[in-house]
Amino acid sequence: MKYAIFDEKGLPKVFFDPTIHKSIPKDAVEISEDIWRKLLTGKYAYIDGKLIEITGKIWDGKKKVWREKTKKEKLEEYKQNKIAGLNRRTKEYIAKVLKESDWGDTYEEALSELQNSTLDTETRILYFLKSKIADITLTQIREKIALHLAGQYTTEDLQKELEEKGFTQEEIEKFLPLFAEAAEVASLIYWTEEVWKHEEELEGAIQKAGSIEEIDQLMSSIQFPPPPGGES
Repeated sequence: MKYAIFDEKGLPKVFFDPTIHKSIPKDAVEISEDIWRKLLTGKYAYIDGKLIEITGKIWDGKKKVWREKTKKEKLEEYKQNKIAGLNRRTKEYIAKVLKESDWGDTYEEALSELQNSTLDTETRILYFLKSKIADITLTQIREKIALHLAGQYTTEDLQKELEEKGFTQEEIEKFLPLFAEAAEVASLIYWTEEVWKHEEELEGAIQKAGSIEEIDQLMSSIQFPPPPGGES
């Protein structure tokens, strides 16, 4: 024999076992071992001394009853479940790609390491350039990196510009790997942004879908943007 306190929906808030608990609250309801086990599954509610199966049902707060979900409610629930799954799938995809490049073991770790690396390389670039370009800013450095990734600012362009600013060939040769490192990290960050943009578009399409079949079709045709220099 067990005891339980229920909320208005008939869902258990807390259980009591007389063999363990010395004091049982007065508002606790006595239930059998069988009912207790079924309530633990989360598939049942207990109202007015009756066990009610609630799988696929929704609580009607006005009528104070569990009722079957409408077709519209089932579709909305399906959408939310698939969107949650899409979010997890997106994180797993990004984490897998970044882990293969030694950027952390989890999504959170990888993003944190990328951001820290960005800050580190940008700071070192700024320190190097300010020795001869006093008014250089981080914004200008980021613009150069973005142009480089877009193919509009080559390594040769960078070398020529540094020579014009008075940097020696030895200094330039030491600087180029640092710029390349910053560009590599930036390309991964831009890629993660593109992946999330794609996820957002898919989420919007799921929200607009009018049937479960349409949602399943969208989910089965997911193709995330490939990482820089690789394939998805």
